[in-house]
Amino acid sequence: MKEVLCADDDESVGTLFAQLLTSKGHNVSLAKSGAEALAYVNAVHFDVIITDSLTPQMTGLELVRHLRSIAYPGKIIVFSGGLSPKAVKAFEALKVDMIAGKPSGLGDVLTLLQEL
Repeated sequence: MKEVLCADDDESVGTLFAQLLTSKGHNVSLAKSGAEALAYVNAVHFDVIITDSLTPQMTGLELVRHLRSIAYPGKIIVFSGGLSPKAVKAFEALKVDMIAGKPSGLGDVLTLLQEL
């Protein structure tokens, strides 16, 4: 069983991940902003963090930068629509474990999570 945090301001995305992952025995916490995700990270150990790029109060990129600055040891997945090539390069430079587009990349994300 893994502890998973999903940071996305689109409630339907968080609900989808929660339903899919809890049915596989994982614990899922939902955050509607990057700032809320960061508050969770400061309180709970997560094995995996899934973040959208465009979250309110703190973007996904800012969240990932912060996670790297504190040497977060878990997996980081960016699940976002319409990422620019510049944003993709920025996430790649931060060595995220996966960058997947919405909604077509959902299967890839689920496959990676099954491998954990």
